[in-house]
Amino acid sequence: MGLPDSVDAINISLLQFLTSDVLNKQGVVPGDKVLTGGFFTGYAGLHEIQPILREGVLAVLPDGPMTTTLCGSGNVYLADIHVIPGNSGSPIFIIPGLGLGAGVSIGGVPNTFGLLGVVSGYMYENEDMTLTATTTWKGSVNANSGISVVVPAQQLKDLLESPELQRLRDAQFSSQPKSQP
Repeated sequence: MGLPDSVDAINISLLQFLTSDVLNKQGVVPGDKVLTGGFFTGYAGLHEIQPILREGVLAVLPDGPMTTTLCGSGNVYLADIHVIPGNSGSPIFIIPGLGLGAGVSIGGVPNTFGLLGVVSGYMYENEDMTLTATTTWKGSVNANSGISVVVPAQQLKDLLESPELQRLRDAQFSSQPKSQP
């Protein structure tokens, strides 16, 4: 089943998923540039969805599980890129040095990106406060720290290649009518 011509979409091949092996081979390190896009929730647009693009850097490739945006433990990456709720689930791309067959464009900037993962929210900065007057009030505030949480492409690839999803894809395609040449 194809998309209508009115939809502007690009297929991301599994070969573009930066798995753990590719990250190690390409020498991906904190400080490498990242790019993400998403829906700008501050303005939905009059006639179409308004996208937002953000650029930042890879902040941390943790060597073990850490607390995620769902308050559980998981294997995630952190990127120093300010995201908003409309970015959740958006792809986040990285330029791993000059690897992956990247060419160099005007200004010496590599022009081939790989899929690092998808945005899963952001880390909060918290501050406790106390206000004392005739009585004492205590509270805390939190704000977007500018550090986004990224579900690694390896986990996405594992999910897409899982037997359960393959069975569902097979069932979907076997139920569609065959097209005539």
